[in-house]
Amino acid sequence: MLQVNNLFDFPHLDLKLLSGEAGLDREIRSPDLNRPGLELTGFFDSFDENRIQIFGQGEIRYLEKHSSEPRVRSVLDRLLGLPVPCVIVARDLEAPTSLLEIANNYQVPVFGTPLGTTRLFKRLYESLEYFFSPSTLIHGTLLDVLGMGVLLLGKSGVGKSECGLELVSKGHSLVADDVVRVVCLGERLLQGESPHLLRHYIEVRGLGIVDLSKLYGIRAIRSKKQIDMVITLEEWKRETHVERLGLDTQHHSILDVELPHIIIPVKPGRNIATIVEVGARDYRLKLMGINSAEEFNERLLKKTRGEALNKLERDKAEEKPRV
Repeated sequence: MLQVNNLFDFPHLDLKLLSGEAGLDREIRSPDLNRPGLELTGFFDSFDENRIQIFGQGEIRYLEKHSSEPRVRSVLDRLLGLPVPCVIVARDLEAPTSLLEIANNYQVPVFGTPLGTTRLFKRLYESLEYFFSPSTLIHGTLLDVLGMGVLLLGKSGVGKSECGLELVSKGHSLVADDVVRVVCLGERLLQGESPHLLRHYIEVRGLGIVDLSKLYGIRAIRSKKQIDMVITLEEWKRETHVERLGLDTQHHSILDVELPHIIIPVKPGRNIATIVEVGARDYRLKLMGINSAEEFNERLLKKTRGEALNKLERDKAEEKPRV
């Protein structure tokens, strides 16, 4: 549960408490924000009491001009009497005394910040969205390979951590090993990170748990990364279907978001880390509109059609003219 006092954990908001200290334990129930311009005129038909209320220059100037009017004080009384989480005054504007008094009576925290309204909306929403977005824990290894977020999946012991370690030794970065926390932001973007306790650590069978940030330096680890593709490592079996050309695109669903999916068979002698690296490079090319498998298939079709056409012309030339 996110409470109003947790907003102090976001130093980039630079909040200062102006009033309503007794309400710091109020619950924040939505990442959405509201500027109560219409509400100050008395229109509450579409008002959402779960939203944090942002007072910008327009709202503060309106209150300064009309705060002595009983109607405006009545509107403030109605607004702050609802279970709104808190009020934030932007631009370091001076909050009217009436606003602070009524907020204090209802134990509604009022904060001030030097941020402009637009910047405040952006920073605050991005911070709150993370807590309210769908999330899940996945058993796997997440790496940053050439700027691509590659999530390695597979059964325990198949070699995910060992592959991750070799990729780190090649100059790539580890995000999470064994447990990956995945958060869906904006309904389309999947962001992965490591639980705080496991951050920077990787388990290698035979060696145990090692701290990559101390072994390879800070460049070897990343705190979070967008997940761009999924690679599943499977033990090699004769009956396993293996993609040979790469024309068929497979997908893996995480939190209802479809990601490109590659299955790599694992057996002694195969350099899995190099194959994963090549897979990431190839996917980057596909994002640029370059598909090696399709280009090869098109060349093959042209060659086949050309040979068929030449054969047809030779057959026609060899035909005897009819009398």
